[in-house]
Amino acid sequence: MKRYILFLLLVFASGAVAQIQQVNSMAEARQNEIIVFLGKGIVSTSKPFQNITAYRIERKEGNRNNWTEVGESRAPATNEEFKRAFNEALSYFPQPHQDSPIPVDVIWQKVLQHNNADSIAPYNFYLPVMLALGYATVDKNVKPKIVYQYRISHQINGSWQTAFVTNSVSLPALPMMPRAQSFKQFTQPNQIELTFLLKGENFPVYYQLLRRDNFNGAFAIQPVQKMLSVRADSLFVNIRDTLLVAHQAYEYVLAGYDRVGNRNIPSDTVTVASYNFNEATLPYRINTRNQNNVQGILLSWRLDNPELSRGLRLLRSEHQNKDFETIADLPPTDTLYIDQQVEPMKRYYYHFRILGVLGESSVTSATVFGMFQSSLAPLPPVNLSTVPEQQAIRLRWQAGDTDIKGYYVYRGIAGETLEQVSPFLTDTTYLDSSQELSGRIFYDYAVRAENSSLHLSIHSDTVQVRPEIPTISQRPRELMATVADGRIRLSWLDMKNLDNAIAVYEIERSVLQKVDTLFRWEENSFNDSTAFRGIPYTYRVRAYDMFGGASDWSQDAFILMAAPSEQLFAPPGFQAFKGEGAITLRWGGSLQNGLVAYKIYRKTQGAAPSLLATIEAGKYEYTDRSVTKGEKYYYYITAVGSNKESERSSALILSYD
Repeated sequence: MKRYILFLLLVFASGAVAQIQQVNSMAEARQNEIIVFLGKGIVSTSKPFQNITAYRIERKEGNRNNWTEVGESRAPATNEEFKRAFNEALSYFPQPHQDSPIPVDVIWQKVLQHNNADSIAPYNFYLPVMLALGYATVDKNVKPKIVYQYRISHQINGSWQTAFVTNSVSLPALPMMPRAQSFKQFTQPNQIELTFLLKGENFPVYYQLLRRDNFNGAFAIQPVQKMLSVRADSLFVNIRDTLLVAHQAYEYVLAGYDRVGNRNIPSDTVTVASYNFNEATLPYRINTRNQNNVQGILLSWRLDNPELSRGLRLLRSEHQNKDFETIADLPPTDTLYIDQQVEPMKRYYYHFRILGVLGESSVTSATVFGMFQSSLAPLPPVNLSTVPEQQAIRLRWQAGDTDIKGYYVYRGIAGETLEQVSPFLTDTTYLDSSQELSGRIFYDYAVRAENSSLHLSIHSDTVQVRPEIPTISQRPRELMATVADGRIRLSWLDMKNLDNAIAVYEIERSVLQKVDTLFRWEENSFNDSTAFRGIPYTYRVRAYDMFGGASDWSQDAFILMAAPSEQLFAPPGFQAFKGEGAITLRWGGSLQNGLVAYKIYRKTQGAAPSLLATIEAGKYEYTDRSVTKGEKYYYYITAVGSNKESERSSALILSYD
């Protein structure tokens, strides 16, 4: 994000004459007008800044030497005037670039105390604030394709003194900001997280998210949380949208704006849905049976939460494990289907797939078989169902034929041969409480009927079920917390090597015995980049398996990233950008007590770091013009207080080609 620093040469009443300096980035074009930046003083007759009571703006065209006065600018006299001017200036920006409202009353109080733009950070670079407080102005009387330059003068003790001239500028604006690309998505019924990637330089200073719901209507601005992170020449914009309707499709576009409201090329449309398709449960209690007066195989099933899917796809094969083909696409609310395209006494295998809102297709359900029977053997039991109970599974079924003497229950692990697990039964219910049952396994069940002539039916339709036996994951061990590169690094043994059912780790962070953050992570190490220096943190980890079973918490790990003396630390967001004949360094603002300056250090390979420049606090940019092509440079930055200096930042490494 750009920071523009204003260097002004003032001519004082002593009569000394100073050479007028051109200051770049003080005039920027929009499509139909030019924004001129006047200084960092918020000036008026009643509240001078460095004896300045007003700004005068003059303009010239091309190579002409004559200057034409554009106007004068000064700060409003009252809070009410400031608010009116601010509301009018909002038309120059799509909306306040902060996610929360701009605190105009607080800004005005700061102006009354200091009348210096630095005192109202971070709002001092927001264009509507600058225009409303008079240290920026708009020139509307300009024409396309004409080069303009502006001269800014200060009114001091009633007389005008030239301060500087701006860079040359012409219409229309040609913003060179990179375009956002979709990088990653994460969806849940109550939130959608999107990450966009921008590569290059001259990143936008404001990002606007537009959304369209369920493929209907126009795209509209969506007020959501945004988080920015920079890695080398890449900027990641993370968006979290919680203003959603569950199980609905959404389209998103991200646009970027520079500091004067020029927009880059918006991103391509990102289409997602507000649900996690992986949470959609598969059909279960799948039965295949023959029924009187039904010429075919009758399938029945149950599906929880049908609203999570767009439909069901039924597939059939003559083989148990291959050659399945779609025979029907069904609404998710259907629970019955008759397959009439079958031959008598031939076995058919069926399974389902769930279809998502955006056309996703799930894994297959349990495979069951069915047969249209015409033999003298009894028909198999029908309506076989399972009810998981604590430490057991209860099965119920109905007789599929008359003259039935009893039944046998069969069980097997999915994909393996079914084995008899019950004695001869005269009832149509059975409780399987075998100690062999595991909450980590899906079991296939089927029932065979025996008639009074001792003929056995074929197996009933197979149903698949997992017992509701709690699972316990391996407890993470050897949790360690260390500090590296300004972050807290956690690591522990890879428990997935001991328990391959572990799906995810949950990391709990506590401050002063109160939990403040829970992280979900799939690996056995985690970098906490959100921790602050000088605050003691306590971490612990537990594992979750794919069945929802949680382990015990690991032992606690305590860590403190020590804060530099007097709470001084290197400023955040230290970046480097290559330019024509120079390398520009930029960094983020800091609110540290006692901060008076920043120091920039530079080194080349084989040499020790040396002090390159000392920059006063409140400025966030430095341009190194003493660079040589083909050389690799290492840059560091520190914060300086009263006789104190912070540790150096991590090195920025840049080869100047």
